Amino acid sequence: MPPENLATDPLRPCDPVRSAACRTARWLTAAHVWTIFGLALSSALLGLALISTAIVRWPAGLWEELRTLWRDARAILAPLLAYAAFFGVSAWSSTVSGSMADFGSSVFTLLALPLFLLFLRGEAAVRWMLRGVLVAIAVFALYGLAQFLFTDAGPVWKRIPGPFSHYMTFSGVLLIGVVILLPRLVLAVRTRWTDWALLGLLVLTMALTLTRHVWIATLAASTLVIWIAARKWTPAYVTALLVAALAVSACAPDQWGRVRSIVDLEDPSNYDRLCMAWSGAKMIGDRPFFGLGPGAVEEVYPIYRHPSAPRADTKHLHNTFLQMAAERGLFELGAFVWLMWAAGRAGFRGFVRARERGDTDVDLYFTAFLAVVVLNLAGLFEANWRDTEVCRLMLFLMAIPWCLRTGSSSPEGSRGLETACFEDRW
Repeated sequence: MPPENLATDPLRPCDPVRSAACRTARWLTAAHVWTIFGLALSSALLGLALISTAIVRWPAGLWEELRTLWRDARAILAPLLAYAAFFGVSAWSSTVSGSMADFGSSVFTLLALPLFLLFLRGEAAVRWMLRGVLVAIAVFALYGLAQFLFTDAGPVWKRIPGPFSHYMTFSGVLLIGVVILLPRLVLAVRTRWTDWALLGLLVLTMALTLTRHVWIATLAASTLVIWIAARKWTPAYVTALLVAALAVSACAPDQWGRVRSIVDLEDPSNYDRLCMAWSGAKMIGDRPFFGLGPGAVEEVYPIYRHPSAPRADTKHLHNTFLQMAAERGLFELGAFVWLMWAAGRAGFRGFVRARERGDTDVDLYFTAFLAVVVLNLAGLFEANWRDTEVCRLMLFLMAIPWCLRTGSSSPEGSRGLETACFEDRW
């Protein structure tokens, strides 16, 4: 359950008297997410945010701040620590070169989650952060659309990657944009035509990527939103789906062919995923507890490859859960499931409570819940958690329930003193 109230905590970072380092750390924490198109830039900003955070409360104040944070957000921090610990054991026990480097890089990314909890508190802060995320994703989508229109990218053998190194990463980031927008459009007190226009842009660009797992996840996301939060929209939703299916089948043969291939077991890509699942099960059976080591799949796949597998090698198993269990073991997988359960549970319980009270942050809680469900559904078909860009966005969405609750300072929910403090500063 999310923490109740930190309004009386004298160590709140959003104190009316804040140092320049505190304000800088907040900006850097946000900017490292907005700049995921360039991982070097994003990582540099995250590193500077960590340094600024240490300056803000160093030395004794930082320790007290972290103790307070642990007390009130241990429901998400405990599984995060367990995840990092089992990852470290797997890397330490691995014989694969570069395992410790992979561990260090991943832990560096995970440090963003406590930064969100420290510096983004209250509804106004979360909405400000989300606006920046949506603007960034809109730019990414326009970039990908320009690639489709003005370059030779577009066919299934050369799909549009946007500003990223791979089309799968691009489609995963677009999916997160859709996950943010859907609750906003259905549950928010106010909706803007720009939100609908952005949703149309993201869906169009996502269709052009020809990436099937995000199509499945988008359908699941929209269905969940309608079923849980807006059942009165069901007739219109079903009608829209039918019209979209007819339009795609008539006007977009490439996309329709990809849709039909989803359930075709003779499709080489589908069969290859089944072979990867077989290989992954063999890897897990050989070393179940701590896995073969981070990055091991790419090295050992030819050894475990099914004899009839279409491809001779692969970088990953195209499944988040199989990939994690094979490389880092079942303990790590259990910690990951615990982490996702904690974030999803907090988001859903916050949504139910906010809807009962009529709070304006109801859509934000549902966004956190929806992100966990949908991104892990997509993870059944693509190892999206291993993409640092997707992971950094997800960490922020998972932190939202605690960011909102730590902003509560009155019976009015997250519209209290913390929100006022944030609005004064921004």
